[in-house]
Amino acid sequence: MAKDFKKIVLATGIVPPDIGGPATYVTKLGQQFVKFGYRVKVISYGDKESEIDEILSVHRISRKTNALSRYWRYFQQVRKLAKWGDVIYAQDLISVGLPCALVKVFNPKIKIIVRLGGDFLWEKAYNSGWSNQTLSQYHSQPKNFKEKIYLIIYKFSLSKFDQVIFSTKWQQDIYAQYFPITKSKSVVINNAFPEDLQVPEVSQTDNASILFAGRLIKLKNLTRVIEAIKDIANTKMTIVGSGPEKKYLLELIKKLNMGNRVHFKNRMPLTELAKEISRSHFTIVPSISEVSPNIALESIRLNKPVLLTKESGFYPEFKDKLMFIDPLDVGDIQNKIVTLFDEDKYNKYLAVVKAIDSSRGWHNLADEHIDLFKKV
Repeated sequence: MAKDFKKIVLATGIVPPDIGGPATYVTKLGQQFVKFGYRVKVISYGDKESEIDEILSVHRISRKTNALSRYWRYFQQVRKLAKWGDVIYAQDLISVGLPCALVKVFNPKIKIIVRLGGDFLWEKAYNSGWSNQTLSQYHSQPKNFKEKIYLIIYKFSLSKFDQVIFSTKWQQDIYAQYFPITKSKSVVINNAFPEDLQVPEVSQTDNASILFAGRLIKLKNLTRVIEAIKDIANTKMTIVGSGPEKKYLLELIKKLNMGNRVHFKNRMPLTELAKEISRSHFTIVPSISEVSPNIALESIRLNKPVLLTKESGFYPEFKDKLMFIDPLDVGDIQNKIVTLFDEDKYNKYLAVVKAIDSSRGWHNLADEHIDLFKKV
């Protein structure tokens, strides 16, 4: 690729007004590319427009058709944009990655890079009941027929991409073990802290409240957290998010007679979520596995303690600074929660969190991407 390239295609599954990590990532990164003088076009699934459409020239593929039709239309649009762009930057291996990989078959000269901030197959396997393993263990276990089909797609897509970007070395190491094709063409670009996120003014904080924010799915492991807090007197929990697990969680809360202690709120923009983070005593990320959870970075940026699953890409980097739990051990989750309700221990941990350098922002992330794009 010529070092003076100027046109970047961002291929993603969601963009605003949809709320989620990938939507924020593509929007913030794309805006930085524009500030640096690059031309950007975005292709995504979705039906509703937003204020970023004109800035990033967003092309949407409607979700109102069946999956095969959506994939075909996505492929056609990527193929069209490939004639315009100098590089295509895809955000997963399946819903976005497969159409992009197929474009590479027809246009071998186009440079396609993929970012893996999670693992679609592991998430699907866990939520579907095909596996009860953590991400670090999952790829070593036997696979059913559907999983084998997805693995074929994984390997096909990986074989077509010119570069693979991981958000943590932890996931890079997992893939290097089970997908050797990534060894020679992968790099780690860590996620950015939300540099423009300021500590909001809130009327009061609730020193008895734990905050969770995310999609309500099985792998988020909220059942163990609810079981852990049921015997911790006066402890409350706010759950921000939506998803298929909500019905089960409501039934569990009713069964445990905890309706006055666990409260739900719908998904919300980051500015509103920041207020929820600031009101809480601490945030919790108890997932069976998490690669690089944005809520943890947001909490640190807002000087709020966070309790993280040790099955995380953040564990190797922050194991001497942050507090981690065993996601499969209710007793460990309970003990760590109790620890953070001890005032002295809480204040010591808060001081550690405040000392973490959170200055690495989206401009740094964009710089690292541009350097990589030039080398491809």
